[in-house]
Parts: sequence; structure tokens; C-alpha cells
Amino acid sequence: MALAGLRQPWVGPILIEALADPSEEIRGKIISCLGAWDNLPCEWLLPKLRNQPWYVKVAVLQILALRKEARALGALSMIINDPNIEVRRQIACCLGQIGSSEGIPLLVKLLKDSSPYVRLAAEEALRRTSRLRFT
Repeated sequence: MALAGLRQPWVGPILIEALADPSEEIRGKIISCLGAWDNLPCEWLLPKLRNQPWYVKVAVLQILALRKEARALGALSMIINDPNIEVRRQIACCLGQIGSSEGIPLLVKLLKDSSPYVRLAAEEALRRTSRLRFT
């Protein structure tokens, strides 16, 4: 975590690799650190949405949400059918925080998910990003 305070260009990739740490506490600190970085290229994060353990994907999605990275919508559409429920739920949360109208079709797709947790997250995200209301 000593590296997290440094804003050198070489630190970002190291912290991104550290998202694979099994400790939720360490990942949480890295998420809040990288979420606050001003010049973190989105392109460093997006490859971590493929072929990674579910908790790495969730951590990356949380960072993208904190940064409100609308540039990530294409990558989110590629993993919208991820087999892990928590990844799909976090995609919905991420889209809600990004708040882009371009994410609404993805949220509508998540409204039809087999998991009630994913559907609930998609409903909440749609409330945040559109004028649609669910009763």
C-alpha cells in the first residue's frame, strides 16, 4: 500500500496487477486509490475484465464506476453474460454510476437476467440513468 501514495506512471500497472490479491481489504484499498487517480488510462483496466477470477473483474468494475468511465461501455457489453452473478450485478451497478444513456440497452438486458440480485441492481441503475420508473 506504500506504492498507492505514489503517482508515478509505473505504479498504476503494479496496483492493477495487485487486484488479484485474495485479500478483500487490500483490493478495497487499491480500488479507492485507483478510483481517485486523475490520469489512469482506462485501457490499463479493460484487459482485466477478460480471463480473470470474478473478484478481479468486480474490482475493475468498481474502479470504472468510481471513475465514471463511459469509454468502458464496449468492454462491459462483451462480459454482460459472464457466468458469475456478482460480476453481472456489478456491471449493472457500474452502468448506474456511469450514468450514460448509451448504457441503457445493457441495463435493459440485465433486467431479464436469471438472478434476482442482478435484476434488482439493473432496476436501481436504470432509476439513476433514466426517467423510467418501476413500481
